[in-house]
Amino acid sequence: MGWWVVLGLLTVLLVLVGAALVERVAYRGDVLPGVDVAGLDVAGRSAAAARRTIEGRARALATEPLAVRIDGRRASIPASGVGARVDVDSTVRSARRAGRSRNPVDQIGGVVLRRFRPDRVDLDVDVDEARLRRSIEALSPPGSSGVVEGGLRFEGARVVVVTPRAGQGVDVAAATARIERELRRGSTRAVDLPRGRIEPTVGLDAVRRAAARARTILSAPMVIEMATTPPGAAPGAARGARRAPGHGGTRSSRPEAPDAPEAPEAPPPTPAPTPAPAPAPMTLAPEQVGPLLGTEARNGELEIVVDTARLRGVLSKPLAAIETAPVDATFAVDGASVSVVPSTPGRKADLEAVGDAIARGSHRVTAPVVEKQPAHDTAWARKLNITELVSSFTTHYPCCPPRVANIKRAVATLDGAIVEPGEVFSLNERLGPRTAEKGYVKAPAIAGDLSYFEDYGGGVSQVSTTLFNATFFGGYEDVSHAAHSLYISRYPMGREATINWPGLDNKFRNDSKSGVLIKAWAGSTSITVSYYGNKEGRTVRAEGPNILETIEPTTEYVEDPTVPPDEEREVQSGYRGYVVENFRIISRPGREDVRQRFVVRYSMRPRKIARAPAPRAPDPAHPPRPGAPSPKPTSPTTEPPST
Repeated sequence: MGWWVVLGLLTVLLVLVGAALVERVAYRGDVLPGVDVAGLDVAGRSAAAARRTIEGRARALATEPLAVRIDGRRASIPASGVGARVDVDSTVRSARRAGRSRNPVDQIGGVVLRRFRPDRVDLDVDVDEARLRRSIEALSPPGSSGVVEGGLRFEGARVVVVTPRAGQGVDVAAATARIERELRRGSTRAVDLPRGRIEPTVGLDAVRRAAARARTILSAPMVIEMATTPPGAAPGAARGARRAPGHGGTRSSRPEAPDAPEAPEAPPPTPAPTPAPAPAPMTLAPEQVGPLLGTEARNGELEIVVDTARLRGVLSKPLAAIETAPVDATFAVDGASVSVVPSTPGRKADLEAVGDAIARGSHRVTAPVVEKQPAHDTAWARKLNITELVSSFTTHYPCCPPRVANIKRAVATLDGAIVEPGEVFSLNERLGPRTAEKGYVKAPAIAGDLSYFEDYGGGVSQVSTTLFNATFFGGYEDVSHAAHSLYISRYPMGREATINWPGLDNKFRNDSKSGVLIKAWAGSTSITVSYYGNKEGRTVRAEGPNILETIEPTTEYVEDPTVPPDEEREVQSGYRGYVVENFRIISRPGREDVRQRFVVRYSMRPRKIARAPAPRAPDPAHPPRPGAPSPKPTSPTTEPPST
């Protein structure tokens, strides 16, 4: 080889080395040119730009259905049935490492080779294999491909063997692997799911073994005894028997129309009850036990299982003699103070243990009794630190219209609500839809055009207004509320809240470190809502209302051929509109006062007058015709009817 050839090769090598060095410097921290990440355009881009592109594909995989084909038939698996999750950070790191081999030959050669065939990088993606397998199985039910799963059928005390049989269908394991591979490659084509021979989950020998066990179970009657106390409990007395009477954990006696809650009577001590005598053992014939049995395939075996829901129905009478429901901890209100009424654990028969014993072939079983703790125990209640009256507010109304029935119904649902620290309370969520099925009746409500109509739950806005004022003076965070469209004088001007299902809501956040107990009461002429919690040193005072603007009602004329020519008739009374502000000042020891402004705009509703059509075009100013009497208002022009 001549020296000029060697010189030429050295020159080419130097050029490639230089190109590699230039590329490494120019794209330091970026993805190198010629790098392909699952078909995404990231070559030569910065790490941040590559991340955004990969994140877009990750969102698509997490939200868009996966297209598949089974024997040429197109189908799809919802994203929730795949559970694909892309590790974006790992994928970006792999993209940046591509072409940056520590092998000098690979680095130099890659500068040229990546121009002709890109370095391919897969997405680092995981799928929920169990969920994906279930989705694939749902697309191709085994029975449709001739697969018969082995099992047992119980006809009274008779055991019938269902012989397993193989068939043809989607190879779930191979299909799962193929889908994972295509997701990593970033393929957007429909994935063909492979078919193959599908074996049943359990073989005939396993079915026969299970049949033998089932026949042993059904070979004799089943005797079930009931325990009466949990292990370790004293047999002579029930635990936690003493609790305050009354629904919702409070007990109070009130006059007909109080302005604030009154002190309740103290609950009398309750003697601890003794457990009921143990019920007699219950004997079940094999014909009764058979319908309780079933099978489950586990690790290639067919296991006998007992339907505990059906067993509970069969044992309902003896269970009723020993089981008791747990009782949540509640609160007793005594004037302005609150105390915790301790929770009481319940007793429940452990039918899972009974079912396991039956499945093992036992013919005499004792149903153990376990202690069932309440959802909210004494420790939970004490941790809430509800110790005192924080705020209370009362609004009034005339006695006995239908709206009062709605107010009382809503108050019964509201009473006793607990709002934990940091929790947002929603009045709509607490009350739910106001329907006849829930006991609500039709009463006046304000429509969007400021007219009135009858609706189920009309009047519940007074509950919302009273609740809002308890929130206001409790100093809790107002999350959302909306005032009525029209000013109603029975409510504090600018300090009230309407409500409508499901759009208009009244929400507050308990931004204190203690819980809030909401107590509500409604009588014939008033409603009171009180918040019990812990003031934590804060006090609240109000300033206002300050009327910023008064909008007098205008007069509108409408033509009505039923009105005599010489008369005019008022068909809608007018109401003034207002713009009003209120202030809430919250004071805390050692802190500056917090001053919050609440501004409400009440709409003006025009007065509407009906008159006979004029023989000529009406005057744009709509002046009254000479001789026509002035219509007398049928209702005040300052306050609409109550809602």
